[in-house]
Amino acid sequence: MPLSDFHLGDPLFDEEKLQGYIKWIKDNKNAYTFINGDIFDVAIEGSKGSQYEATMNVKYIKEW
Repeated sequence: MPLSDFHLGDPLFDEEKLQGYIKWIKDNKNAYTFINGDIFDVAIEGSKGSQYEATMNVKYIKEW
């Protein structure tokens, strides 16, 4: 099961949905996953995101 575009820290990040995917992978013996990009929502100057709207800072996201 490929997983990508979590955007941890974005106001629209759905932690419950991601936890559901993780649980399903753990509960299914033959399930495997690989993680693509956009795991973190780290806005930089010129990007569409806003660091002021983030629900988590990068330090917390790393611990999550």
